[in-house]
Amino acid sequence: MSELRLGMSPITGNVYVGRMSKDESHWVGDKTDVTEDYLRIEAQRLQSANAEIARLREALSDISTLRSWDSQGMLRLAREALAKGE
Repeated sequence: MSELRLGMSPITGNVYVGRMSKDESHWVGDKTDVTEDYLRIEAQRLQSANAEIARLREALSDISTLRSWDSQGMLRLAREALAKGE
């Protein structure tokens, strides 16, 4: 028996789940329209991805701030060492 598969109608854009022929050219038996469920899950996935992107942006901003401080701090320390003749 063939596995359950997701497919999309090129005409309507609806998403279906059902069994497909071995060559995946047509549905075999009944198929069920799962468009609303699919769109809801995809929206959740995108929200999760956006939250992860926001966390990464914040982390990169923190790293950039630390690098900036570190560079300025290192310059200050170098200047102080030169002034002391070290």
